[in-house]
Formats: sequence, C-alpha cells, structure tokens
Amino acid sequence: RRRFLNLLLAQSDPLYVHHLSRFLAALKERSYLLKKGSQQNLEIYEAELSSAASYITLKRGRLIDQLKEPFEQILSQISPAQEKYQLRYVPSITFNPDPKIMQAEYQKNLERLRPKDLQFKTTQVGPHHDDFIFYLDQKIARNFASEGQKRTLASALRLAEYSHLSQRTGLNALLNIDDLGAHLDKNREKLLQNLLKNFKQVFITTPSVPESFQSEKEMAVLKIENGRLIS
Repeated sequence: RRRFLNLLLAQSDPLYVHHLSRFLAALKERSYLLKKGSQQNLEIYEAELSSAASYITLKRGRLIDQLKEPFEQILSQISPAQEKYQLRYVPSITFNPDPKIMQAEYQKNLERLRPKDLQFKTTQVGPHHDDFIFYLDQKIARNFASEGQKRTLASALRLAEYSHLSQRTGLNALLNIDDLGAHLDKNREKLLQNLLKNFKQVFITTPSVPESFQSEKEMAVLKIENGRLIS
C-alpha cells in the first residue's frame, strides 16, 4: 500500500520523489548506526529524516483525502447499495496539516524512541510504517470482507487513481485490467463492466469475453493461444 502511494505521487509530484530519496538515504544511514550500536551523528540523520518525512506524510494524507470522493463514487456504482466503505490514512505519528508541526513531531518521536531503536536496531517511526485502511460497515475490511468485496475495493482504488491522474494531468490514461471479474460474483462483475464503458482506452485480459461485452461495437477482441495471436 505504501508502494501504491509512492508510485501515484511520483507521477504527479516530482518534489515527492526528491524527499522520498532523501528519507530513504537518511534511514539507511541511521539504520547502519543503530546496528553498530553507535549514537554518533544520529542527530544529523534524525534532522534529515524529520524534514523529509513531514513532506512525505503530508502529501500522502492529502492524496488519501483527494482519492476518497472518486473512490466512494466508484464503489457506489460497482457494489451493492447496502455496503458502506471508507478509506482512512494511518501515519506512524499524529497527522497535522502544518508541515512544521509534523517535522517537530517526527523529531520528538525519533529522540524519544532512540533507546529502543538502539536496542532493536531499527527505526520504529517514519513513513516506512505508514498505512491506509479500508473499512466495510465500520469494520476493518481486511478482517471481515469476502474475497469479492476485497477485489471490489482494489478495483475502486485503481479506478480512483485513474480519475486522480486524469484530473492532475488533463490527459486520459490507459487502463489495463488483468483477469476481469476474478473473485467477483456475477452482479459485481456486471457492475464493473458497465462502469468501464465510461473510460477512453481500456485493455482487458480474460479467459472468455463476457456476454455483456459481446455486442459492443467499439470493442476489438484479440485471441491468443499458446503465446500466439490467432485472431
């Protein structure tokens, strides 16, 4: 999930890549010192970590907020109406929209946890511990959702990503879907197929063409057998 956030932000915010690189480099150096049991220069790397981490966390939190609306709109079209979903960002520290407050919070936590970090030889606070959580009817979806519901959530998140990038760039991205409908019941699969008709260019791989697509005039079907294109 962190990789998803990193890749999405890297496509729309070059400065995010700069801060992520700074953070990973400082984290590597601090981890090296922790494994040696050395406190020398820890303050230098903690200052660098705090500065870069505050930017990363702030951007991730804003991104999740921006994804919530398209995410919920898409879910309303591809899931039963009685199912209520939420998307929530969970950083390793208390989130604050003020980058200076966030940086100070990171600095304070790194100093506070330094003895434990030296004991366990790892950095216990930072964006490398961030997460975001799906909720289904106010319960953590990871623990309570069916495979079909989890697949629906993943599909909605990817389509929300498409919407976000399209708005940021003013361009329509290509949408690639592997194994359409896998782990979805017939109702969810049909709802997803109907939604895809609103997108510009969509590439789908599937063992068989769904019935609802067979009458589509703007759809080209390419059949592959044994690694060869046969039609």
